[in-house]
Amino acid sequence: MARDKQLFVTDQDNGLMLVNAYNPQEHGAYFSDIAEFVCDGLARCGYYKCAGDIMATNPEWRETRAEWQHCFRDWIETTGRRRSIGNLRRMMRG
Repeated sequence: MARDKQLFVTDQDNGLMLVNAYNPQEHGAYFSDIAEFVCDGLARCGYYKCAGDIMATNPEWRETRAEWQHCFRDWIETTGRRRSIGNLRRMMRG
């Protein structure tokens, strides 16, 4: 199973990837409200909010595609890990 840990108590870890044209002044409140709605809904379903604040309700986890690409490239290069994770590789293609 891809998510075996779901058999146990787990919390939320999520984020949003936004289009590069995203403008926080114009769109920030909208996506903040969406993130609150989704995370609150997940909490009502039994997925506790992340104590470490790794959720889309935290603006640090609402980034544009370019910002996420930079983040992942930095992570890969600084940790020296070159994993062939299909989803990560697809996202990194710009």
